[in-house]
Amino acid sequence: MKTRAFIAVNIVEPVRLEIDSVIAPMRQTYRGVKWVKRENLHLTLKFLGDVDQGQIRRVEFALQGVCDLHRPFDVVLRAVGGFPNLKQPKVLWIGLENDTNLQRLHRDIDAALSDVGFTREDKPFSAHLTIGRLRDGDNSTNLAEKLTPLKTKNFGLSPVSAIALLSSRLKQGGPIYSVIREFPLSG
Repeated sequence: MKTRAFIAVNIVEPVRLEIDSVIAPMRQTYRGVKWVKRENLHLTLKFLGDVDQGQIRRVEFALQGVCDLHRPFDVVLRAVGGFPNLKQPKVLWIGLENDTNLQRLHRDIDAALSDVGFTREDKPFSAHLTIGRLRDGDNSTNLAEKLTPLKTKNFGLSPVSAIALLSSRLKQGGPIYSVIREFPLSG
């Protein structure tokens, strides 16, 4: 049986609460946005897709090796933006300040997973936390205007002391994430 899996950094609860306090008032107004639930907020490092148990074991081995080389660090979540832009976004996100350590961690994960049979990323890693996705054809009138003041908002500092290998089950009410295994940064 295959498992839909990805690698991520979990965000501490105080930062999740701060993000949710900003998103909550918009949930009712902007129904065309599929807002990420507070408990699902995370920083994705690599999406693996559908993997079997043998692949999961290889991923675990690779991640342990990477985490043995990295020390814990902090990231600051700041500024709301959109892909491709905030005026006509498909994805709404919160950016990271001082993400050099996260960039290195991603690079090392990508290299280690390449060594065990996974495809390397072909585009540059853009560290961000997804907070919402717009449904096709929905322009959510005035959304950009509402989000513009949040372009400089500081949502807080989140320590990165571990990475998680997560499974994702898609349900009608949204995805359900479960931790397969956590890997402390111990370098």
